[in-house]
Amino acid sequence: MTFSADAWIRNIQLFETMCNMPFNKELANGRLRQETFKYYILQDSHYLISLSRTLAIVAAKAENTDEIVQFLEASKSAILLEYSLHKIFLKELKINENEVSDIPISSACHHYSHFLISTAFSASYPIIIAALLPCFWIYSEIGLHIYKNAKKTNPYMKWIKTYAGKEFQLIVKFIIQIIDKIGKNCDKSTINQMHAAYNDSMKLEWIFWNSAYNHESWNI
Repeated sequence: MTFSADAWIRNIQLFETMCNMPFNKELANGRLRQETFKYYILQDSHYLISLSRTLAIVAAKAENTDEIVQFLEASKSAILLEYSLHKIFLKELKINENEVSDIPISSACHHYSHFLISTAFSASYPIIIAALLPCFWIYSEIGLHIYKNAKKTNPYMKWIKTYAGKEFQLIVKFIIQIIDKIGKNCDKSTINQMHAAYNDSMKLEWIFWNSAYNHESWNI
């Protein structure tokens, strides 16, 4: 069994939980409050910066020149695709791009961002790819799931179509191919660490969406 197939089976219950969490159910039926989506977009803008830095570190750790180039190209496509989506919604929500950096980062976004960056710096290439995979794969699968159930008049259809779209799906397919190729040559200890990193990212995806739905902050 490939690493990706094994990881999917191990985490299928968590994926189903994500599909049915309030944020994604309300996003699908178009009833998610605009203030909640605004909170999410602002935090996701912070996250996108950390993801970009993580991808740059990962590319530097790739195993050969061809993989470095391919990973950089896939990373660039993913970041530009998501950045373009953010620009659209920031404009619709009447938020100046220059003001995003002044918005406090949430504890969930801070946790997820630092998990990725610290893993990128400290872990081996296979483990970093495993940690990154849910960032792309879960979004594509959630996007496809929501697209099948979304109303045509959904105000968040641009978001849904981006992650359910062919361009994003091809990026995800590329990353899955990389991790399955790497997984064939990893020992049992490394595979276990890869699964742990993948599971941590899955949980952090849930925490991120849940945090956005509840407008969580650092206030105590």
